[in-house]
Amino acid sequence: MENINQIETEEETYQEPQVVNRSIAIFHPNEEFYSWYSLHTKEEDRLSVEEVTDKPLSFLIPPVSNEEEAEDFIYENSLSLLETVLEEFIDDETLIETALTEDNFDSWLDYNYSPFVLDLATDFELEHEDEDDEEAEVEESQNFTVPVM
Repeated sequence: MENINQIETEEETYQEPQVVNRSIAIFHPNEEFYSWYSLHTKEEDRLSVEEVTDKPLSFLIPPVSNEEEAEDFIYENSLSLLETVLEEFIDDETLIETALTEDNFDSWLDYNYSPFVLDLATDFELEHEDEDDEEAEVEESQNFTVPVM
């Protein structure tokens, strides 16, 4: 049976975007973060400023309908979000722990959000990878999609 959201053309099959029941927050480490990072990494191991500041990290967050709701969620989880960003660049757990402050979150990360997420890969199951498991688990009932109108 053909997917009602799938459009076939002579050349290719096109998946209509589906809205996912999540919003998204995208974080960009900024140059102030890079200055701190540079002080705490060996020169031979250090990434360039472009490699750090042009590497956004995206987080799916609960659905929000406005900026205030997004900021509330982001600030309630600011230290966890900052820790995840730091782990992308720093291996020293002790250094990461000492850097986990709300002030550092505010000054090191620029972010924006979107209240909705569009899924163009509807042929693939959404998988959540558990760091403790080598195989990813599929969370079938946790996410749903609705057609974009």
